[in-house]
Amino acid sequence: MLCSPTVWEDCCKVILTTNTTWSQTVGMTRRFVESYGSTHASDPVQKAFPEPDQVAAIPFDSFANTARFGYRNLAVHSLATAIASGELDMEEFRDSSVSDMKLWKRLVALRGVGPYAASCLMIYLGRYSRVNVDSWARMMVSKEVGRPVSDKEVHEFFAPHGEWSGLVY
Repeated sequence: MLCSPTVWEDCCKVILTTNTTWSQTVGMTRRFVESYGSTHASDPVQKAFPEPDQVAAIPFDSFANTARFGYRNLAVHSLATAIASGELDMEEFRDSSVSDMKLWKRLVALRGVGPYAASCLMIYLGRYSRVNVDSWARMMVSKEVGRPVSDKEVHEFFAPHGEWSGLVY
């Protein structure tokens, strides 16, 4: 799996994939980096992914007007604010001693992180017990079984693979 250097970056990018098209996700991410990312000293054209403290320092209304993430504005800004204030350390999610279920509960407790996003993040964190069910997963399993399927049926389809379900998917 291709992962970002920080859980913060992965989480933002996953939030930006929810309920939208891939081209819209790319556009939101590009706008985010261009608007708030720091420039590289060796190449001022290139920008890094914004740090939480950079985002948290921007008043929410100003952030929302520039970022234009729709309902995702509050999720990304709130996450940045919680990290910048020290209330949240997302790198703690890398702790392999935490059970998958406990990690799952911690992830879905984050604003903007539902079952799909939490499953994606778990895969990025090396936890493969959950399938990140989305329209693509439903379509692929529907083709396999020859009829439309529900999210529950997608999970059941991969359940025999246990802790490797997300990786098998």
